[in-house]
Amino acid sequence: EAGRLHDSGLQGLAAAVQVLAASWSARLGRAASAARHAEDALSQLRRTAPAGMYRPGLFLTLVHATEGHEALRTRALREGTQWVRNVARFQVPASYRASFLQHNRVNRELLALADAGA
Repeated sequence: EAGRLHDSGLQGLAAAVQVLAASWSARLGRAASAARHAEDALSQLRRTAPAGMYRPGLFLTLVHATEGHEALRTRALREGTQWVRNVARFQVPASYRASFLQHNRVNRELLALADAGA
């Protein structure tokens, strides 16, 4: 099934579905399932950008879904904060950078978790 999604150009949607599956698995207390879905999502997010979804929001969802799986949680947090910082540095005009980093709730939370060593 994943192969067909990739072939049809819907791989970004497949990544988002994996993020949601990780989140719901974690909420249902299925930590092993959450970890498997998070691993798949992180792998897919390296190759694609889901259209119409805020990429850091997907990473933040994975950070919360992988509590107890520190390696995955750290990876999701690192990749999410790296995306935010790179976009701020290379794509956001200097006059808007502080707003992008601190007034956007998702960006602010990712950066705060990273700064806290979460």
